[in-house]
Amino acid sequence: NDDIKRIIVSKKFLQKNINEVFPGIDFLAAKALMSPTKYKQLFTKVFGSSPAVYFHDSKLKKAKELIETKQYTVGEVSDQLNYSSASYLARKFTNVYGVSPKEYQNLL
Repeated sequence: NDDIKRIIVSKKFLQKNINEVFPGIDFLAAKALMSPTKYKQLFTKVFGSSPAVYFHDSKLKKAKELIETKQYTVGEVSDQLNYSSASYLARKFTNVYGVSPKEYQNLL
């Protein structure tokens, strides 16, 4: 099915552009040649979460990986991944992982 192929290509696009800001459903749907509603429904059906949730979860996992290297400060990770601020990244990280990025880094 061509729609499924385009959804998979779209997921790869999101992975490749994880260091950027979320491009938006309208942009992704147009790229996949679908209406925004159809795109979001099909993406969610295939991957189990909406494009935005998938993107933000993947971005947070990437932040965790970068923090684990101990080569970067939280601010540097925030900049690399285009978070609006280091404190926003820290808040999201703490909500998901239960400790702040700095605490996590110190536990390693």
